[in-house]
Amino acid sequence: MTDQETTSDNRPFWQLFNKDLSEHTAVLSAFRRGISKEPGEVPEMWPFYRELQESGFLTRKLRAEHLTMVLFAIHQQSASYKVHRGDVEEAPGVSIATALRKLRDNDKFSKEALDKRFMRAVTNTDVTRMVLHLQGLIKQLKAAKLELPLNYDLLFRDLKDWQDPLRIASVKRRWAGQYYGKSTQNKTEKAETAK
Repeated sequence: MTDQETTSDNRPFWQLFNKDLSEHTAVLSAFRRGISKEPGEVPEMWPFYRELQESGFLTRKLRAEHLTMVLFAIHQQSASYKVHRGDVEEAPGVSIATALRKLRDNDKFSKEALDKRFMRAVTNTDVTRMVLHLQGLIKQLKAAKLELPLNYDLLFRDLKDWQDPLRIASVKRRWAGQYYGKSTQNKTEKAETAK
């Protein structure tokens, strides 16, 4: 995928990514360098932004896109599968909180340690600091070798909403429910088993 190809297709990079194209290695490396940078500070990322405006204003959408691209690059690094499956795909990926619950249930890492890391992430109101905690959790997902595609479209929306004082509480509640709560599928299975 060349820079020109990405600018002619308005989908975000995580949707366009093709793990079989060797030129993506350099792009993912540049994206990973963006973890401690403001959107726009890594020139190699410029052609891949969809929310970059001529005015240069830093919008919630641009910050969310930047952070999503960084987390995607960290997750995709050395993965043998595509780590994103979006809303429109036949089997969409899971939310970040659902993936972390599966990691917690996996017993590869201490539940208490994962709970603490998750709490440090979700109690942060600053989206950039929160993403630094998610970075460590995504690395743990990779270390556990759970081939679990995430829905990076949903993560983008959540990171955008994390910056909105009127929406952040809703995202946190949903994440808490997905991480600690019982899924409706589990409740249905238990009800049918009890019959």
